Amino acid sequence: MNNKHKKIISILLLLVIYLFITKIYIYPNYIKYLEYITSAFLIIIVFIAINIFGFQKDKKTELKKNVLILEITILFAFFAIYYGLGLFLGFLKSSYAHNLSGIINNILPLAIQLISIEILRYVIINYDRESKFNIRITTIILCIFEITIMSLSKDLATLTDLFKVIAQIALPLAATNYTMTYLTQNIGYRATILYRLIIGIYPYIMPIIPDLGDYLRAVSKIGLPMFLFIQSYRIIEDYKIGIEYNFKKINFKKSDIPIIVFLVIVIFLISGNFRFQLLSIGSNSMSPAIEKGDAVLLDKKKITKDLQKNDIIAYLKNNQIIVHRIIEIDKDGTQTIYKIKGDANNSIDNIILTNDDIIGVVKLKIKYIGYPSVFISEKFKK
Repeated sequence: MNNKHKKIISILLLLVIYLFITKIYIYPNYIKYLEYITSAFLIIIVFIAINIFGFQKDKKTELKKNVLILEITILFAFFAIYYGLGLFLGFLKSSYAHNLSGIINNILPLAIQLISIEILRYVIINYDRESKFNIRITTIILCIFEITIMSLSKDLATLTDLFKVIAQIALPLAATNYTMTYLTQNIGYRATILYRLIIGIYPYIMPIIPDLGDYLRAVSKIGLPMFLFIQSYRIIEDYKIGIEYNFKKINFKKSDIPIIVFLVIVIFLISGNFRFQLLSIGSNSMSPAIEKGDAVLLDKKKITKDLQKNDIIAYLKNNQIIVHRIIEIDKDGTQTIYKIKGDANNSIDNIILTNDDIIGVVKLKIKYIGYPSVFISEKFKK
């Protein structure tokens, strides 16, 4: 380990030590001031890092200008789509105060933290930008730091709580830190600070937020920085081989279209927020018609007419979607009731359903594609 690596690790080690102190002492005793304490700590760390490593001026270039324009364009498109979806899925009223003092109290410490983290990233990477070790360890430690700070107040008592922290905090921050490191290494800190401030602060300013649900919200948080990375990578790598980027021409490959369309369809189907939902089957109760690891396409349109015997339907029981077959249909006055059973089960389900209880009808089965989600779910349960 050379002298440069030792200096870098010494700075990053201070972040790790702060996390331990915060977890053991600051959070239990001074939670009310945690944001301000963290902000002050990061300012001190940045000051120390600049004194040790120096601060190289981030000079403006045509490449940096193009990446900034690209970033602003992507963010504008993101918010247009994000709030456009809210027109279909509904909006939630923000829980944050929107008077001037409330906004300042909410965003000031966060803005200080985000700016400090990106300047620290820039200073450390610039100190030894050719070292892969430096880039990797800086990205990892900053990512761990942010994830830990963000998840301190989260309850991890259940599988659902753990999954939410992973999907909505850990994975988005991992994607964000990877992208920010790439941008820092290639074009400096302006683009990274701009991105972090806009994405970090808008929830505290906007009075309403689209009600996308946990799944789509997690997908957007992970997908946005990765999309920015892919598009930035194209510009930067073309620039390295002498290809000049022109915003008057569409920086979009025809081969991207089917991939993007496919991914959007899959994301929307899995989300469950629309009429059709793609659902993985986690048991063999419907074998051989539907095997464990298969996926089914549910039509969630409100049932306005009676279903038929042998139709396969989905209903909710103990917060779990059950997919079984209708084996008997009866009338209870003007109401139709259904008895259902899994094909591989010995007895009928201990529940009587009406049209209002059925959340979807199986329209299509797709073999095997549900295995990854079933595998992950089972591992989490263990």
